[in-house]
Amino acid sequence: MLSQGSGSASLRLDNRDGQLDPLNGSSPYNLVPMRHARIKATTGEAVFQGYVDRWPPVWRFNDAVIDVELVDCRVWLALQDLDVDLPGQQTHERIGSLLADAGWPAGLRDIGEGVVWIDPFVQSGANLLRVIEDTADAEDGFLYVSPDGKLTFRSRHHTLNSTSQLSVGGENVRVGQARAAFDGATLINVGRVELGSGVVYEARDTGSVAAYGPRVFPVRDLPVPAAEAVGLAQWVVYRFASPNLSLPQVSLKVVENVELATVLALRVGDLVTFGHTPPSGAIEVDGVVESLGHRVSDGVWRTDLSLAPYFGAGGWMTWNDDLGSQGGPGWDDEGAQWAP
Repeated sequence: MLSQGSGSASLRLDNRDGQLDPLNGSSPYNLVPMRHARIKATTGEAVFQGYVDRWPPVWRFNDAVIDVELVDCRVWLALQDLDVDLPGQQTHERIGSLLADAGWPAGLRDIGEGVVWIDPFVQSGANLLRVIEDTADAEDGFLYVSPDGKLTFRSRHHTLNSTSQLSVGGENVRVGQARAAFDGATLINVGRVELGSGVVYEARDTGSVAAYGPRVFPVRDLPVPAAEAVGLAQWVVYRFASPNLSLPQVSLKVVENVELATVLALRVGDLVTFGHTPPSGAIEVDGVVESLGHRVSDGVWRTDLSLAPYFGAGGWMTWNDDLGSQGGPGWDDEGAQWAP
């Protein structure tokens, strides 16, 4: 059995010969925490790469198994403290500099180009993972560990004008179960960003506020200049000021190797098309992969996806010189959508 969630995996292994028992001094394996581990599908695609967190043996009547718990590289990054003195950089440059200073291998990085500029940063004993996550938050992009163990970063624009990587439902990959959501859980019509100096920048959709009441998304202590703070507030409101259908749970039943290879190629931020034909008529929904996990039991492969709404590209905002600390820059009055 294998199950994989966000940044973790678990395996139940047969230990009847005792070779995987940590108390077995003659075991040919080095059964210690933080041991490198890799899981691959029978088709050769990577499923998970990281470190062993625990090797707890399980003794049962006339049987013995071991439940191996795995974690990804974020655990290693969280154990690193650095003295940081970095100039103003774009988000991808900051993340690359931090990883290089920590000695993280270049072959285990996949850092795409960011669009946000962040301020110089100086700190003694800064936690590596915390600073990287703060940098990704400033971008409002994607930060995750890929199945082959690479720390991966993508910009906030990664999904704009995306092409669907997989169609599920109907005659495509079989959907075992799907749960849809159409509510105010992700409704945000007031984006509010507070800098370390205490200055607050805000963007709001007045029509959405009038219709649904203020739904505030606060972000604090970001290391970004004023223009970037305004841009982040507007970016959030642009995407979430109206209710949108999401699919927080889509369970796939993968029955062919061709399907398995396609499913295992999916990454966070990819676009997936979900199709369904209820009595009311056929529907088709595009969603962005927020998380995915795999489960194998009794020879059956299942993949669970969480799909967030896809917004496309929209129009581009027109900036002017009216930059203020309450409400940010002005924009034209010809109906251009926000997409900083």
